[in-house]
Amino acid sequence: MHASSLERLEKSESPARQARAILQAMDAELAARDSHLATKTDLAAAVHALELKMEGLRIEMREVGTKWVLWSAEFWLSGIGVLFSLLKWLK
Repeated sequence: MHASSLERLEKSESPARQARAILQAMDAELAARDSHLATKTDLAAAVHALELKMEGLRIEMREVGTKWVLWSAEFWLSGIGVLFSLLKWLK
């Protein structure tokens, strides 16, 4: 509770008990609102977690890319092998 706020409420001809009750209610509301705000530490932790997930995705994408290249090479080499076998058989 701020003394200047209490003085303002008392000067506005509000009874002292009522002024204190109003300020206590306002303080409680502000405290509840502030408890839901993210701090710099919370944001830094979230950024760090996202960076770790992104690094994991990058690794996974590299692995998938490597597998795709190997599968593609196997596919084309086997296709060429079948083609040469057919050509040899047709001679």
